[in-house]
Amino acid sequence: MRNSGNFQSHHTGDKRPEESLFTLKFNPDWMNNQLDESAIQFTEEFGKKLVENKLTTSQIRNFFGEVRRLQMKLKHDPNNEVARTGILLLRPKLAYAAKRKSESGTAGSEMLQKHLDQALKIVGSDSDKFNRFADFFESILAFHKVNGGK
Repeated sequence: MRNSGNFQSHHTGDKRPEESLFTLKFNPDWMNNQLDESAIQFTEEFGKKLVENKLTTSQIRNFFGEVRRLQMKLKHDPNNEVARTGILLLRPKLAYAAKRKSESGTAGSEMLQKHLDQALKIVGSDSDKFNRFADFFESILAFHKVNGGK
Protein backbone atom coordinates (compact mmCIF):
# COMPACT_ATOMS: atom_id res chain seq x y z
CA MET A 1 0.00 0.00 0.00
CA ARG A 2 1.45 3.38 -0.91
CA ASN A 3 1.98 6.02 1.72
CA SER A 4 0.98 9.56 0.77
CA GLY A 5 0.54 12.85 2.56
CA ASN A 6 -2.92 11.74 3.70
CA PHE A 7 -1.61 8.81 5.68
CA GLN A 8 0.81 8.36 8.56
CA SER A 9 2.23 4.90 9.14
CA HIS A 10 2.34 3.81 12.75
CA HIS A 11 1.42 0.99 15.07
CA THR A 12 -0.27 1.88 18.33
CA GLY A 13 -0.45 -1.59 19.85
CA ASP A 14 -4.20 -1.34 20.43
CA LYS A 15 -6.54 -4.31 20.05
CA ARG A 16 -7.05 -3.69 16.31
CA PRO A 17 -3.57 -3.45 14.73
CA GLU A 18 -5.00 -3.80 11.21
CA GLU A 19 -6.75 -0.44 11.61
CA SER A 20 -3.74 1.28 13.17
CA LEU A 21 -1.35 0.72 10.27
CA PHE A 22 -2.08 4.27 9.13
CA THR A 23 -4.35 7.13 10.04
CA LEU A 24 -6.75 8.32 7.37
CA LYS A 25 -7.23 12.07 7.33
CA PHE A 26 -10.79 13.17 6.68
CA ASN A 27 -11.04 16.73 5.34
CA PRO A 28 -14.18 18.64 6.46
CA ASP A 29 -13.93 20.83 3.34
CA TRP A 30 -15.14 17.87 1.31
CA MET A 31 -18.56 18.21 2.93
CA ASN A 32 -18.53 22.00 3.30
CA ASN A 33 -17.33 22.94 -0.19
CA GLN A 34 -16.69 20.20 -2.72
CA LEU A 35 -15.07 16.86 -3.30
CA ASP A 36 -11.67 17.06 -4.93
CA GLU A 37 -8.86 14.73 -5.98
CA SER A 38 -7.75 14.27 -2.36
CA ALA A 39 -11.28 13.08 -1.48
CA ILE A 40 -11.12 10.50 -4.25
CA GLN A 41 -7.69 9.35 -3.09
CA PHE A 42 -9.06 9.07 0.46
CA THR A 43 -12.06 7.00 -0.66
CA GLU A 44 -9.84 4.73 -2.75
CA GLU A 45 -7.50 3.95 0.14
CA PHE A 46 -10.38 3.73 2.58
CA GLY A 47 -12.27 1.28 0.35
CA LYS A 48 -9.16 -0.94 0.26
CA LYS A 49 -8.81 -0.74 4.02
CA LEU A 50 -12.44 -1.74 4.54
CA VAL A 51 -11.89 -4.84 2.38
CA GLU A 52 -8.79 -5.72 4.42
CA ASN A 53 -10.88 -5.40 7.58
CA LYS A 54 -13.57 -7.78 6.30
CA LEU A 55 -16.44 -5.35 5.81
CA THR A 56 -18.87 -6.84 3.31
CA THR A 57 -20.54 -4.97 0.47
CA SER A 58 -23.96 -5.89 1.85
CA GLN A 59 -23.09 -4.25 5.18
CA ILE A 60 -22.21 -1.02 3.38
CA ARG A 61 -25.12 -1.22 0.93
CA ASN A 62 -27.73 -1.48 3.69
CA PHE A 63 -26.73 1.93 4.99
CA PHE A 64 -26.07 3.37 1.53
CA GLY A 65 -29.61 2.43 0.48
CA GLU A 66 -30.99 4.60 3.27
CA VAL A 67 -28.77 7.48 2.14
CA ARG A 68 -30.08 7.17 -1.42
CA ARG A 69 -33.73 7.07 -0.26
CA LEU A 70 -33.25 10.30 1.67
CA GLN A 71 -31.44 11.88 -1.26
CA MET A 72 -34.38 11.11 -3.56
CA LYS A 73 -36.87 12.64 -1.10
CA LEU A 74 -34.79 15.83 -0.96
CA LYS A 75 -34.45 15.93 -4.74
CA HIS A 76 -38.24 16.10 -5.09
CA ASP A 77 -38.68 18.48 -2.14
CA PRO A 78 -35.56 20.25 -0.77
CA ASN A 79 -37.55 21.39 2.28
CA ASN A 80 -38.83 17.91 3.18
CA GLU A 81 -38.66 17.88 6.98
CA VAL A 82 -39.03 14.11 7.18
CA ALA A 83 -35.93 13.70 4.99
CA ARG A 84 -34.00 16.31 6.98
CA THR A 85 -34.83 14.49 10.20
CA GLY A 86 -33.84 11.24 8.51
CA ILE A 87 -30.42 12.71 7.73
CA LEU A 88 -29.92 13.57 11.39
CA LEU A 89 -30.95 10.04 12.39
CA LEU A 90 -28.31 8.48 10.15
CA ARG A 91 -25.65 8.99 12.83
CA PRO A 92 -27.36 6.87 15.51
CA LYS A 93 -28.40 4.25 12.94
CA LEU A 94 -24.81 3.97 11.74
CA ALA A 95 -23.49 3.75 15.31
CA TYR A 96 -25.95 0.95 16.11
CA ALA A 97 -25.09 -1.02 12.98
CA ALA A 98 -21.34 -0.63 13.61
CA LYS A 99 -21.69 -1.82 17.19
CA ARG A 100 -23.64 -4.90 16.12
CA LYS A 101 -21.03 -5.80 13.50
CA SER A 102 -18.03 -5.05 15.75
CA GLU A 103 -19.33 -7.57 18.28
CA SER A 104 -18.89 -10.21 15.59
CA GLY A 105 -15.26 -9.18 15.10
CA THR A 106 -15.54 -6.90 12.04
CA ALA A 107 -13.20 -3.94 12.50
CA GLY A 108 -14.29 -2.52 9.15
CA SER A 109 -17.73 -1.56 10.44
CA GLU A 110 -16.19 0.55 13.19
CA MET A 111 -13.84 2.21 10.69
CA LEU A 112 -16.73 3.06 8.39
CA GLN A 113 -18.79 4.43 11.26
CA LYS A 114 -15.91 6.57 12.53
CA HIS A 115 -15.33 8.33 9.21
CA LEU A 116 -18.92 8.63 8.06
CA ASP A 117 -19.87 10.01 11.46
CA GLN A 118 -17.30 12.80 11.01
CA ALA A 119 -18.89 13.69 7.70
CA LEU A 120 -22.47 13.50 9.01
CA LYS A 121 -21.63 15.85 11.90
CA ILE A 122 -20.67 18.46 9.30
CA VAL A 123 -23.67 17.74 7.07
CA GLY A 124 -26.28 18.30 9.79
CA SER A 125 -29.51 18.58 7.83
CA ASP A 126 -28.10 20.70 4.96
CA SER A 127 -29.24 19.20 1.64
CA ASP A 128 -26.26 20.45 -0.41
CA LYS A 129 -23.79 19.00 2.08
CA PHE A 130 -25.83 15.81 2.19
CA ASN A 131 -25.53 15.43 -1.59
CA ARG A 132 -21.74 15.76 -1.29
CA PHE A 133 -21.84 13.18 1.51
CA ALA A 134 -23.82 10.78 -0.72
CA ASP A 135 -21.24 11.17 -3.51
CA PHE A 136 -18.40 10.64 -1.03
CA PHE A 137 -20.06 7.52 0.35
CA GLU A 138 -20.76 6.19 -3.15
CA SER A 139 -17.06 6.56 -3.95
CA ILE A 140 -16.12 4.55 -0.85
CA LEU A 141 -18.58 1.83 -1.86
CA ALA A 142 -17.24 1.74 -5.44
CA PHE A 143 -13.61 1.41 -4.36
CA HIS A 144 -14.56 -1.19 -1.78
CA LYS A 145 -16.16 -3.29 -4.52
CA VAL A 146 -13.29 -2.71 -7.00
CA ASN A 147 -10.83 -3.94 -4.39
CA GLY A 148 -12.59 -7.23 -3.79
CA GLY A 149 -15.35 -6.36 -1.34
CA LYS A 150 -17.74 -9.29 -1.13
